[in-house]
Amino acid sequence: MEPELQRAIAQIKPNERDDVAKEFLDRFKKRGIKERDLEQQLGLSTHNTRHMTADDVSKLAGFLYHNHPDVFQEVLADQPALVKFFSNPLIGAALGAIAAKWIGKHK
Repeated sequence: MEPELQRAIAQIKPNERDDVAKEFLDRFKKRGIKERDLEQQLGLSTHNTRHMTADDVSKLAGFLYHNHPDVFQEVLADQPALVKFFSNPLIGAALGAIAAKWIGKHK
């Protein structure tokens, strides 16, 4: 999953990548996870979204994907810059499987 995600994020314009990173950090904050903690835990170059690299945003996305797949899907749905990411059938299938698994746990 991460290589595809990394490629998708690398193709996003820097200002749109900033928006995606802000959205990720806002979602983390709502779950009580601090930006500085993420910076240290994930080895980010910064916690400032304006200065994050594509690799930093990919690390945030990967962490969210593996630990909070429901929130990951919400962020992707809210960010038009990542719509291209969904166009890959393998990614769509993977996200569908995650959604089904998550929904199954919460019935």
